[in-house]
Amino acid sequence: MKKPTTRPNQQAEIWDDPLVGEIRPVVREAIERILDEELKRAPGAAWYTRAEQRAGYRNGSLTRSLGTPTWRRWRMRYLTLGIIVCMVIGGAATAADAPLMAPIQKFIDSFNKGDVAAASATHAAVADLAIMDEVPPYFWRGQQAFQAWSTDLDGDSKKHGITDQVVTIGSPTREETNGDRAYVVVPAVYTFKEPGVAMSEAASQMTFALKKGADGWLIHGWTWTGPKPQPVAAPAKP
Repeated sequence: MKKPTTRPNQQAEIWDDPLVGEIRPVVREAIERILDEELKRAPGAAWYTRAEQRAGYRNGSLTRSLGTPTWRRWRMRYLTLGIIVCMVIGGAATAADAPLMAPIQKFIDSFNKGDVAAASATHAAVADLAIMDEVPPYFWRGQQAFQAWSTDLDGDSKKHGITDQVVTIGSPTREETNGDRAYVVVPAVYTFKEPGVAMSEAASQMTFALKKGADGWLIHGWTWTGPKPQPVAAPAKP
Protein backbone atom coordinates (compact mmCIF):
# COMPACT_ATOMS: atom_id res chain seq x y z
CA MET A 1 0.00 0.00 0.00
CA LYS A 2 1.28 3.44 -0.88
CA LYS A 3 2.35 5.47 2.12
CA PRO A 4 -0.39 7.99 3.05
CA THR A 5 0.51 11.53 2.10
CA THR A 6 -1.07 14.86 2.90
CA ARG A 7 -3.28 16.08 0.09
CA PRO A 8 -2.36 19.50 -1.36
CA ASN A 9 -5.70 20.97 -0.35
CA GLN A 10 -5.88 19.36 3.10
CA GLN A 11 -4.65 22.48 4.93
CA ALA A 12 -7.07 24.62 2.96
CA GLU A 13 -9.95 22.34 3.96
CA ILE A 14 -9.06 22.77 7.65
CA TRP A 15 -9.11 26.57 7.35
CA ASP A 16 -12.38 26.42 5.42
CA ASP A 17 -14.04 24.62 8.33
CA PRO A 18 -17.05 26.75 9.48
CA LEU A 19 -16.01 26.68 13.14
CA VAL A 20 -12.49 27.83 12.33
CA GLY A 21 -13.96 30.48 10.05
CA GLU A 22 -16.01 31.91 12.92
CA ILE A 23 -13.11 32.26 15.34
CA ARG A 24 -10.50 33.41 12.79
CA PRO A 25 -11.52 37.11 12.73
CA VAL A 26 -11.81 37.21 16.51
CA VAL A 27 -8.36 35.68 16.97
CA ARG A 28 -6.86 37.96 14.32
CA GLU A 29 -8.29 41.09 15.98
CA ALA A 30 -7.04 39.98 19.39
CA ILE A 31 -3.55 39.30 18.03
CA GLU A 32 -3.40 42.68 16.28
CA ARG A 33 -4.44 44.54 19.43
CA ILE A 34 -2.03 42.67 21.68
CA LEU A 35 0.92 43.02 19.32
CA ASP A 36 0.20 46.70 18.79
CA GLU A 37 0.28 47.38 22.52
CA GLU A 38 3.24 45.10 23.19
CA LEU A 39 5.36 46.47 20.37
CA LYS A 40 4.78 50.03 21.57
CA ARG A 41 6.35 49.08 24.90
CA ALA A 42 8.98 46.67 23.58
CA PRO A 43 12.64 47.73 24.04
CA GLY A 44 14.02 49.11 20.78
CA ALA A 45 10.66 48.86 19.00
CA ALA A 46 10.43 52.51 17.91
CA TRP A 47 12.51 51.98 14.77
CA TYR A 48 11.42 55.32 13.29
CA THR A 49 13.62 57.21 15.82
CA ARG A 50 17.33 57.77 15.53
CA ALA A 51 19.46 54.88 16.72
CA GLU A 52 20.83 56.95 19.63
CA GLN A 53 17.28 57.63 20.86
CA ARG A 54 15.94 54.10 20.70
CA ALA A 55 15.31 52.26 23.95
CA GLY A 56 18.22 49.94 24.55
CA TYR A 57 20.80 52.06 22.75
CA ARG A 58 23.61 54.07 24.30
CA ASN A 59 26.05 56.11 22.25
CA GLY A 60 24.77 54.45 19.08
CA SER A 61 25.38 50.91 20.42
CA LEU A 62 22.83 48.29 21.44
CA THR A 63 23.07 47.79 25.20
CA ARG A 64 20.32 45.14 25.56
CA SER A 65 20.79 41.66 24.08
CA LEU A 66 18.32 38.83 23.65
CA GLY A 67 19.96 37.13 26.61
CA THR A 68 19.02 39.79 29.16
CA PRO A 69 16.06 39.32 31.54
CA THR A 70 14.11 42.09 29.77
CA TRP A 71 14.31 40.49 26.35
CA ARG A 72 13.65 37.05 27.79
CA ARG A 73 10.38 38.38 29.21
CA TRP A 74 9.38 39.77 25.81
CA ARG A 75 10.25 36.50 24.06
CA MET A 76 8.19 34.57 26.60
CA ARG A 77 5.19 36.86 26.01
CA TYR A 78 5.25 36.24 22.26
CA LEU A 79 5.81 32.51 22.73
CA THR A 80 2.84 32.30 25.10
CA LEU A 81 0.68 34.24 22.65
CA GLY A 82 1.63 31.84 19.85
CA ILE A 83 0.79 28.80 21.98
CA ILE A 84 -2.62 30.22 22.88
CA VAL A 85 -3.44 30.90 19.22
CA CYS A 86 -2.40 27.36 18.21
CA MET A 87 -4.53 25.88 21.00
CA VAL A 88 -7.59 27.88 19.96
CA ILE A 89 -7.28 27.07 16.27
CA GLY A 90 -6.19 23.47 16.84
CA GLY A 91 -9.00 22.91 19.31
CA ALA A 92 -11.58 24.09 16.83
CA ALA A 93 -10.29 21.75 14.13
CA THR A 94 -10.27 18.80 16.56
CA ALA A 95 -13.81 19.51 17.76
CA ALA A 96 -15.09 19.23 14.19
CA ASP A 97 -13.75 15.65 13.97
CA ALA A 98 -15.17 14.45 17.30
CA PRO A 99 -18.39 12.92 15.87
CA LEU A 100 -16.35 10.96 13.34
CA MET A 101 -14.04 9.52 16.02
CA ALA A 102 -16.86 8.78 18.49
CA PRO A 103 -17.85 5.29 17.18
CA ILE A 104 -14.19 4.29 16.81
CA GLN A 105 -13.33 5.26 20.38
CA LYS A 106 -16.50 3.63 21.71
CA PHE A 107 -15.65 0.42 19.87
CA ILE A 108 -12.18 0.30 21.41
CA ASP A 109 -13.40 1.20 24.90
CA SER A 110 -16.13 -1.44 24.74
CA PHE A 111 -13.69 -4.07 23.47
CA ASN A 112 -11.35 -3.38 26.37
CA LYS A 113 -14.24 -3.75 28.83
CA GLY A 114 -15.37 -7.00 27.23
CA ASP A 115 -18.74 -5.45 26.30
CA VAL A 116 -19.49 -7.20 23.02
CA ALA A 117 -22.97 -5.71 22.65
CA ALA A 118 -21.73 -2.12 22.96
CA ALA A 119 -18.83 -2.78 20.59
CA SER A 120 -21.19 -4.34 18.06
CA ALA A 121 -23.50 -1.31 18.21
CA THR A 122 -20.75 0.86 16.68
CA HIS A 123 -20.82 -1.26 13.52
CA ALA A 124 -23.44 -1.12 10.77
CA ALA A 125 -25.26 -4.46 10.42
CA VAL A 126 -25.18 -4.38 6.63
CA ALA A 127 -24.24 -6.82 3.90
CA ASP A 128 -21.03 -4.96 3.03
CA LEU A 129 -19.65 -4.79 6.60
CA ALA A 130 -16.09 -6.14 6.35
CA ILE A 131 -13.41 -6.91 8.94
CA MET A 132 -9.79 -8.03 8.46
CA ASP A 133 -7.77 -9.17 11.47
CA GLU A 134 -4.77 -11.35 12.31
CA VAL A 135 -6.69 -14.39 13.62
CA PRO A 136 -8.12 -17.13 11.35
CA PRO A 137 -9.98 -16.99 9.05
CA TYR A 138 -8.66 -13.38 8.77
CA PHE A 139 -11.67 -11.97 6.91
CA TRP A 140 -15.34 -11.56 7.84
CA ARG A 141 -18.10 -10.04 5.74
CA GLY A 142 -21.85 -9.53 6.03
CA GLN A 143 -24.46 -8.41 8.54
CA GLN A 144 -23.09 -10.75 11.22
CA ALA A 145 -19.44 -10.06 10.45
CA PHE A 146 -18.77 -8.46 13.83
CA GLN A 147 -20.35 -11.30 15.79
CA ALA A 148 -18.46 -13.89 13.73
CA TRP A 149 -15.17 -12.04 14.24
CA SER A 150 -15.78 -11.77 17.99
CA THR A 151 -16.52 -15.50 18.23
CA ASP A 152 -13.40 -16.46 16.26
CA LEU A 153 -11.22 -14.07 18.26
CA ASP A 154 -12.52 -15.53 21.52
CA GLY A 155 -11.87 -19.06 20.29
CA ASP A 156 -8.33 -18.21 19.18
CA SER A 157 -7.62 -16.54 22.51
CA LYS A 158 -8.75 -19.60 24.48
CA LYS A 159 -6.72 -21.89 22.21
CA HIS A 160 -3.50 -19.96 22.86
CA GLY A 161 -4.20 -19.01 26.48
CA ILE A 162 -4.43 -15.31 25.69
CA THR A 163 -5.82 -13.03 28.42
CA ASP A 164 -5.86 -9.36 29.45
CA GLN A 165 -6.36 -8.07 25.93
CA VAL A 166 -6.21 -4.28 25.62
CA VAL A 167 -6.11 -2.06 22.54
CA THR A 168 -4.94 1.54 22.79
CA ILE A 169 -5.33 3.97 19.92
CA GLY A 170 -3.80 7.39 19.34
CA SER A 171 -4.91 10.49 17.48
CA PRO A 172 -5.76 9.91 13.80
CA THR A 173 -2.84 10.11 11.41
CA ARG A 174 -5.23 10.53 8.49
CA GLU A 175 -8.89 11.45 8.07
CA GLU A 176 -10.72 11.74 4.77
CA THR A 177 -14.40 12.57 4.33
CA ASN A 178 -16.54 12.75 1.23
CA GLY A 179 -20.17 13.46 1.94
CA ASP A 180 -21.50 10.66 4.14
CA ARG A 181 -18.37 8.50 3.72
CA ALA A 182 -15.15 8.61 5.74
CA TYR A 183 -11.74 6.97 5.94
CA VAL A 184 -9.73 7.08 9.19
CA VAL A 185 -6.30 5.72 10.14
CA VAL A 186 -5.22 5.56 13.78
CA PRO A 187 -2.02 4.27 15.40
CA ALA A 188 -2.65 1.37 17.76
CA VAL A 189 -0.97 -0.83 20.34
CA TYR A 190 -2.30 -4.28 21.32
CA THR A 191 -1.18 -5.79 24.63
CA PHE A 192 -2.07 -9.15 26.17
CA LYS A 193 -0.68 -12.09 28.11
CA GLU A 194 0.20 -15.47 26.50
CA PRO A 195 0.12 -17.50 28.74
CA GLY A 196 1.05 -15.23 31.63
CA VAL A 197 3.81 -13.58 29.57
CA ALA A 198 3.22 -9.91 28.75
CA MET A 199 3.13 -9.44 24.97
CA SER A 200 2.74 -6.38 22.76
CA GLU A 201 2.11 -5.43 19.17
CA ALA A 202 3.51 -1.92 19.02
CA ALA A 203 3.65 0.33 15.95
CA SER A 204 0.38 -1.11 14.65
CA GLN A 205 -2.52 0.71 13.06
CA MET A 206 -6.22 0.36 12.45
CA THR A 207 -7.90 1.61 9.29
CA PHE A 208 -11.64 2.32 9.33
CA ALA A 209 -14.30 2.96 6.72
CA LEU A 210 -17.38 4.73 8.07
CA LYS A 211 -20.74 5.91 6.76
CA LYS A 212 -22.97 8.60 8.23
CA GLY A 213 -26.65 7.87 8.62
CA ALA A 214 -29.62 9.31 10.49
CA ASP A 215 -28.07 8.29 13.83
CA GLY A 216 -24.57 9.53 13.01
CA TRP A 217 -21.38 7.76 11.94
CA LEU A 218 -21.13 3.96 12.04
CA ILE A 219 -18.22 1.66 11.19
CA HIS A 220 -18.68 -0.18 7.87
CA GLY A 221 -15.30 -1.86 7.88
CA TRP A 222 -11.90 -1.97 9.52
CA THR A 223 -8.58 -3.73 9.31
CA TRP A 224 -5.79 -4.36 11.79
CA THR A 225 -2.22 -4.05 10.54
CA GLY A 226 0.69 -4.80 12.83
CA PRO A 227 3.91 -6.76 13.41
CA LYS A 228 4.15 -10.09 15.16
CA PRO A 229 3.70 -9.74 18.93
CA GLN A 230 6.85 -9.51 21.02
CA PRO A 231 7.44 -10.10 24.75
CA VAL A 232 7.37 -6.91 26.74
CA ALA A 233 10.81 -6.19 28.19
CA ALA A 234 10.87 -6.25 31.97
CA PRO A 235 11.65 -2.87 33.55
CA ALA A 236 15.26 -2.47 34.58
CA LYS A 237 15.92 -2.89 38.27
CA PRO A 238 17.14 0.25 40.04
